[in-house]
Amino acid sequence: NWEVMNTAVLTGRQVSQAMKVFIVSQAGTVADVTLQSSCHSEDESVLK
Repeated sequence: NWEVMNTAVLTGRQVSQAMKVFIVSQAGTVADVTLQSSCHSEDESVLK
């Protein structure tokens, strides 16, 4: 279980960056699941 940390609260600087999301199976296969992923936040204004 991985999370992305919002560093703007530490630096005061807004950063916007595209990401890709990958999974690795037990067999070692890597797959791009970016299109099947979504972001959630208690503060929806931080999501683009």
